[in-house]
Amino acid sequence: MAAPKLPTTPTGSFRSRILTKVGVSVLFGLVAFALAQALGGDLTTDVVLGLGLSVFISGVAFMTQFLIEVDHRVARVSAGLAVLDHSFAQHVAGTRVMIKDEFAKVNEATQLFGAVEASALNTDAMTQLVKNATTIGRTPRSLLFDFSRAEIARLSGYLKDLGQAGDVTYEGEDRDWLLGLTKVAAESIDATSLTTVDAGGRNSVDGGLWTSDLGQLYMEAQREAVRRGVTIRRVFIMDRPIQMDGEFTNILDQHVAIGVQVRTLNPSDIKGTRRATLFDFIVFDGVLSYQSTTASRINETNRPIIITTTLVTNLDRVSERKDRFTDLWASGKPYPGPAAGT
Repeated sequence: MAAPKLPTTPTGSFRSRILTKVGVSVLFGLVAFALAQALGGDLTTDVVLGLGLSVFISGVAFMTQFLIEVDHRVARVSAGLAVLDHSFAQHVAGTRVMIKDEFAKVNEATQLFGAVEASALNTDAMTQLVKNATTIGRTPRSLLFDFSRAEIARLSGYLKDLGQAGDVTYEGEDRDWLLGLTKVAAESIDATSLTTVDAGGRNSVDGGLWTSDLGQLYMEAQREAVRRGVTIRRVFIMDRPIQMDGEFTNILDQHVAIGVQVRTLNPSDIKGTRRATLFDFIVFDGVLSYQSTTASRINETNRPIIITTTLVTNLDRVSERKDRFTDLWASGKPYPGPAAGT
């Protein structure tokens, strides 16, 4: 808003208006004097009265012009004050809205910080996440910004679903969740492994998982978990014809060697209806179930394709997975390991 102008000294235009008023007043006086002379004769007293009347009329004319000028100026000042008052009101309203918005932001930030402090999650990690996110700015290479924003939105959605005890689904085959959950498990890992046929047509377990790079990383993560005191139990379910040959027993031996409790299970030994609903799943610490959904295979030589990976946090459904694993574990046969098998 522009600052009000300071009073200025009279200009030439102002002086000319004063002279005009004086001239008009004198003219009125002369006209009045002429009329007085024409009507009053040539007496001295009449001359004096005529002059007085002329001066009075001139003064009245001058004051009339002055009052008219003052009235015009007052009207202009009033209009200017009205505009100024309107501008000031707009400025006050804008300032009020700005202050309100800023306080709302401060309040929102305070509430967010309070929620972070009250959260059971690591405060430093969450603060670091926010700080790192603020370092990403818009650049001519907007792909980096758009990708970062999409990843933050995806992570936010996952955390929301986990916080609301909902299912979190990843489209396709996951590796980060599997390794991450194994690295942070504190009590137990109960897992099932179905035997399948990989793309090469060789008998294998979990679609050749244990011979892949992910399988090796997963095996190492299990080794570290056992060292932390985590109890790991795995049931290898032979849902397809498979021989206890060197390749299969080698996978079993690797698990036993790192401290995993291993059992094998033939579907014919499964009691009840669970035989018809076999699927791979892992229960971490008894509170979360990790499972993969595979697509139907056209022929036996193709490796099964994982179409979705799901984290289940609903307590009732996780409890059902725990009961299912307990039944499968009880029906399985303990694998003695390489030492007892020789």
